[in-house]
Amino acid sequence: MLYLPPGVAHHGVALEQCLTYSIGFRAPAHYDLVAGFLQRLVEGVGRSRRYTDPDLGPARDPGEISPAGLERLGRIVTRASRVRPAELVRFLGEHLTEPRLDRRPRPRRLDPSAVARALRQGAALVRTPGARVAFVRQGKTALLFAEGRAWTLPPALAGIAPLLTRQRRTAESLQPQLGRPGLLGLLAELVSARVFDVEAPHPARPSSAAVRGRRGSRRGAGSSRTRGRP
Repeated sequence: MLYLPPGVAHHGVALEQCLTYSIGFRAPAHYDLVAGFLQRLVEGVGRSRRYTDPDLGPARDPGEISPAGLERLGRIVTRASRVRPAELVRFLGEHLTEPRLDRRPRPRRLDPSAVARALRQGAALVRTPGARVAFVRQGKTALLFAEGRAWTLPPALAGIAPLLTRQRRTAESLQPQLGRPGLLGLLAELVSARVFDVEAPHPARPSSAAVRGRRGSRRGAGSSRTRGRP
């Protein structure tokens, strides 16, 4: 096993046939975080709004930007770039769960009733390989993030977020929750976005004791027929 601290590059060459597993932790760059959030702020600024200063008097020198004008321009930039906690939380959740460029599955349309029928028949909800999910508690509500999108969960559904993010396969823990209002619609959206798949239940296998019993009965029947021949 080879451990590499953060920021250390590596290059390995296999000397014989082998399997190599690389496990990494996502560590976003400061530049990407700041640039992504500032881009989000810029997109929220109205393009049609223009600077106006009808109350300003003429400048003494034609090329001078007056202190009053600088202050007004500064207020525009400061107001637009103000970090609001709710917007920052939403951006971080969407940014940290955003899929890689080579993994953007095409969405599909799925009827919530089909998901409900499958889950009630014992199917499991399985997170698709590579899908990123996370959540943030907000009082009695929660924000669920998956593949760069956000879902606001009301108090009745806030407890579902840990169930969906705790493990890759969710089956028995969802059964008692299926009657909650809005849950089936949420699950249908997540399956339609290919964050999760619905996996049909596996057929029950006979126990080893039952298999041994059947084998023993067949051997017994064969030996009795053999002894009965002349």
